[in-house]
Parts: sequence; structure tokens; C-alpha cells
Amino acid sequence: MSLVRRPPTLRSLAVLAAVATALPLLGAPPALAEDPARGDTLVGELVQAWPEHTDEDPAEAAALAADGPLSWIETAPGEAVRVPTDDVADIPVGATVEVTVGDEVTDAPAAEQGLDPAREVLSAEVVEQPAAPPVAPAAPPFTNQVTVVRVLPAGGTPDGTATADVAALVDGPVADFWERETNGAVRLGVTTTVTDWVSSTKGCDDPYLLWNDVAGKIGFAPAPGRHLLLYVTSTPALPACSYGLAQVGTGLGAGGFLYVRAARTSVLAHEFGHNFGLGHASGLQCDRSVETGTCRTVAYRDYYDVMGVSWEQVGSLNVAHADRLRVLPGSPQAFTPGGPAGTVTIAPVSQSTGTRAVTLAPGGTDPTYWLEYRPAGGQDAWLGSGANWHGLQAGVLVRQSQGGRDTSVLLDPTPSASTGWNGDMQQALPVGTPVVLAGGRFTVTVQSVSASGAVVRVETGTSATPATPIDSLYTASGGAQGPLGAPTGAETCGARNGGCLRQFQHGVVYWSPATGAHSVIGAVHQKWAAQGWEWGRLGYPVTDTTCGLVAGGCFQHFEGGSIFFSPAGGARAVDGVIRDRWAVLGWERGVLGYPTGDAACGTRNGGCLQQFQHGVVYWSPATGAHSVIGAVHQKWAAQGWEWGRLGYPVTDTTCGLVAGGCFQHFEGGSIFFSVDTGTHQVWGTIRDQWAARGWESGPLGYPRADPSCTARGCSQTFQGGTLVGTL
Repeated sequence: MSLVRRPPTLRSLAVLAAVATALPLLGAPPALAEDPARGDTLVGELVQAWPEHTDEDPAEAAALAADGPLSWIETAPGEAVRVPTDDVADIPVGATVEVTVGDEVTDAPAAEQGLDPAREVLSAEVVEQPAAPPVAPAAPPFTNQVTVVRVLPAGGTPDGTATADVAALVDGPVADFWERETNGAVRLGVTTTVTDWVSSTKGCDDPYLLWNDVAGKIGFAPAPGRHLLLYVTSTPALPACSYGLAQVGTGLGAGGFLYVRAARTSVLAHEFGHNFGLGHASGLQCDRSVETGTCRTVAYRDYYDVMGVSWEQVGSLNVAHADRLRVLPGSPQAFTPGGPAGTVTIAPVSQSTGTRAVTLAPGGTDPTYWLEYRPAGGQDAWLGSGANWHGLQAGVLVRQSQGGRDTSVLLDPTPSASTGWNGDMQQALPVGTPVVLAGGRFTVTVQSVSASGAVVRVETGTSATPATPIDSLYTASGGAQGPLGAPTGAETCGARNGGCLRQFQHGVVYWSPATGAHSVIGAVHQKWAAQGWEWGRLGYPVTDTTCGLVAGGCFQHFEGGSIFFSPAGGARAVDGVIRDRWAVLGWERGVLGYPTGDAACGTRNGGCLQQFQHGVVYWSPATGAHSVIGAVHQKWAAQGWEWGRLGYPVTDTTCGLVAGGCFQHFEGGSIFFSVDTGTHQVWGTIRDQWAARGWESGPLGYPRADPSCTARGCSQTFQGGTLVGTL
């Protein structure tokens, strides 16, 4: 996956600029197997590919990435049949298997990526476990020899990239990166180049056929430590062609096939990482929690590591990946549940001396946690410069090491609500705030950081008792340095409907099984308390107190309504149909502005009302809730509100009429306003006659006065004449 900054059109968040699929190395690239019949038995090795899709919408890109991995059975004669990955989910990559195939299935990769249909697997049995990683032969000065060739697949036309351009990147920054990050265990070098474009009749819809064809034409023979790098032309946009494709090897000496469609350091370094046996560096995000509750794993969402998003910075290989490749300098400081606690100084990950990693091993099948320290120095100096356009944090990072696609997963120790996931790039452990991991089996506190190291305290537990939701929210909000301040008491339970709460200096956090944990602070906190806390009509909070609204306002939603605060109107509760009407009109940004009073009931015929900055909302059982604003509001007030002749409103105040006019209908008539004529009420048979003649758009225009009545009847003057009628 690649992310390249191209202001102003390219976003700076998790943009997948290309597909980079990874395939395991299993010898010579196979040809396409003849179509097997339903019930046929195949014997071969399981190979997989991980598709990564170009998309500037992170959510859509992550959804497309979920289509992977792709899986094939590579048969002994060198042929391959694609099968649905779910059908072989429990089989390790590289294992020799015996499978019975069924009918063709059009799975998501076939429908969305243009691949041929897969064959369903009716039964599968592992015949032989994966072989040990091959060892590259000694070939000084290179441990890994690279052949570079430019390729025109079916339909491709030459672009402006030269073979020398690609070779220079491999011999230069790509080779430098991998030699430095593996402490010399990998020394990449281009040993063969093909100057002219090589044309192929094969397309990208089957990468095995394309690799096999090109390898045969240039005489490349697969072997340990040998890499065939195809530069596939970038013109035109060819169906099914990935931005990059690389076989997943079984170790540093495996060698392999790979192709790219752009000559960029980060993309090339990423694809060679697949050849060396690495999957992707992804990110875990949970709703206000470090690793529990509602969570998602986002492909490539580790911007620090070369196996995450490919952008301008390649950074340093994370310690989990370095350990996977067996190139981590020294031994990590290890902690286990129930074992001794300890304080460790973690050296910067970009240096080769000192303790560079801490492991937390919960045991069983749970993944191991890895702590590393990335200050803005050495290979990671860009973290402190303008090159860090994502705003990544320097500091101590925590990852899980896993298998499959995501061989490392970056955790977020200061998690946001799910609504803020896409913009949350703050992933360093906060200094001075304990972070609970593995369900309470480890508590990690970064005590201090400096250019030379980070001092980290690790407490170990004997049980997996998780932190409470209230504790998790408090930690996520910044602890004592956050908006809640320090706790003023212990957590207590027994609130309404089985809820719990904890008081803090500046507010409170409430939790219930139905609503989860939410903080209530400031003026909203005081108003909610006056309403009776969770026992009042508002019930439990369903969001946190949120400020930063227009004119310095704040709000919070509760089970039974909302509280809005503004400096002008104070904190006011809004609920029921009046809140619903206000919401339709745009909340505080709409025509009414903020509430300036609480709802009041007991008006005529069992109605209710609530005052706002620019008007009022009235409700009655017969008419529903409607807003009255501006000059219409003033006129209605002058004639006695709902107690007057007009009664309750039956529509909202509506403007935008001819000549800048406004109107509103009421139970007993209407009010019309125009700049030229002012505000006047119209009712009775006069209104009926005026309506029949087209209201203000008809020949009579707007009313110039209110109706004038005597014992003999009523009359009313308009811009275009006078009407006579009765009440």
C-alpha cells in the first residue's frame, strides 16, 4: 500500500494509493491449472495474496482490504487453482494439502477485483507442514540479488520510467534501509537489468502467468536469495493490475517475485519486506478503549513502519517485525502475568545499543505485546520536522505481534470515540498515565522520556480482571490532566437500572448497561444535577459533554433529552417533541439559536412552550410543535399568544415569499409579513377570499392592516384593494 503526498488533492489520512498484493514463495511461478471438475482432488501447497486497494476514502479502502487474503492451491506440476480463503482458514500458508474442489464461486475478489472465479473446497487435509525457511547462498557483496526488468503486460504502453531509475532506488535508499534495519543481514543489490521493455501477452488478472512468462523470456531461474523485480508500466490503468505485488517468503534468504507500478522508495522497500516474510503493519482502534468493546483493525494504519502505509517516510522497522525477522539487536526485557514488576529504560528503536524492546506475554493463545521508543531523532528525526505532515507522535508505542496479514498491530492507548477514529493519529503512550493491557494482567506507565531513552514501569497482575468502563473512559480522556481532573471518590454502583458512577474534580462519569460510560462536566453537569441526575426525566447520558459549538456553546444528549449551554442563555434542558422540532430546524445553528429557558407546560389546552434566542416553540396535543420567529413572533405575542384569537400555530414561520415576505398559519387565522406592508393578521372569510385569489402572489398582494370589524361586518385593506367579510 502506498501513500504519496500530492497537495492539495490527496488526503493525509490512511489514503491507499495502490494495491500491493503479497504471494508466498513456493519455487517457480506456476501456470494456470486446467479447470478441475467438481469432485476432483488436488494436491499442492497453499499460497496466499493480500490485496490492498487504491481509494481516498479510508473507510471504503479498509472495507475492500477485508476481501483478502486471496488463496491458491499450487499443484505439484506447477499449476494453481484459486480457492475461497474461508475454506482453508485453518491451514498454514506453505503447507502441502489435499483438497477436493466443488463448483466455481464468484467471491468478492472476483466481483470487485476482476479475478477469475474461485473453486469451493469440499474437504481439505494437511499432508505436510510448511518447510523450514531456505538459506540464501553466500554471494558477496550481496546476500540478495535483484533482477530488474520493465514489463508491458497485455494492453500496456511504455511510460517514462527507465530501468536505471528503478535499479538506482534498489541499490540506493532501499538497500540502505534493509541493510541498516537488519544490521547487515540483508544486503540487496541489482545484479541484472534488462534495458528494453519486455512485452507479454499475459495480464495482471493472473500474476502467476505474468511472472512465469517474463521469467521465461529473460531466463530468470528462481533460487534462494534471488529476486525478480518487474516494473509494470503505469499506463494505462490496466484491469486487475495492482500497484505492487510481492510473494511472501519464509525468511530473509527466500528470494521471490515482486512487481511495482511506481518507482518509489517506500513502495519498493514495502514489497521486499513481503519477500522477506513480513505481513502488514496495521492499527487497532476501539471505542474509548485500548483493546476491548467495539473495535476495528484497519489495514496498514501504522504510519511508523515500512509495512504500513507507504508514504515519504520509511522510518524504522518496528521491534515486533525485527524480532520476526530475527534481526532485533539484543534481547527484549520480558514480563509475564504474576511475574516480577519492573522499571526499564527503553533505548530509541533507531539505535543498535541498549534495551530496544519490552515484551508483555499474557500466555496461552493471546498475542504478545511489544513496547518500543521512537523519539524524534536518528532515523526517526522526521517526527520532529515539517515532514511529519500526519502529525504522528514521538514516544513509546505498543503493538501486538500476530500472524497472517497483520504481522504487527499498533494499539491506541489514548482512544477516541468511534466517531473520531478517522482523524485520531495520536498513538503514543501518555507520560504519567497508567495504561491497562491484556485485561489487567499488565499496567504500563511511561514515567519520563528523553533523547536517550524512555523510563517505563510495568506492573504485572495475576488475573485478567479488566478495568471498569469508567476507568477506561477516564484514562482515555487524559486522566488527572484531562477535563475531569483528579478523582474525589471511589467508583460506586447501585444507581438506577444497575448503573455505576465516580465523582471527579470537575464532573462525574456515569455508566449503565444500556448507555455505557459517559462523562458529564461543567454547566451541563450542574443542570443535570438540578434535574435529578439519572433519576430525573433526562435519565443517563448517552454522549459525553461536548463543547466547541457556535458562540462558545456545549451540549450533551441523554436518554430522555438534551442539555445545551451557551454564555447568553445558560444551561437549558430540551426534550420531547420540542427538541425534535428544534433539531429539524438545525439545533443551535438554526433560525432559533440556543434555548434561553426550560420547557414550560400548562398553557392553553394542555400545551407547552420553550423560549429560544430568536423565537419560541409551542406545542399542543391538537397542533403539534411549531416554531414562531421574527416579526411574526412579535405580532402573535401582541395579540395574546395562544390565548388570543389566532390560537396555536399549525405551521412554522416560513419566509422566502414574494418581495421578501414571511407567513405562518394558526388555528384561527394567519400572520403575513412583508418589508413594505409590515406584519398583519388575516382571518375569517376575508382570509378565505384572499386565499382563493392567490394569497400574496395574487392581485391583492400583501395586507396593509389588520381586519377592522364593526357590528355590520369586517373589512381589510391590501396592496391591491379591500376585502369585506365576517369573523
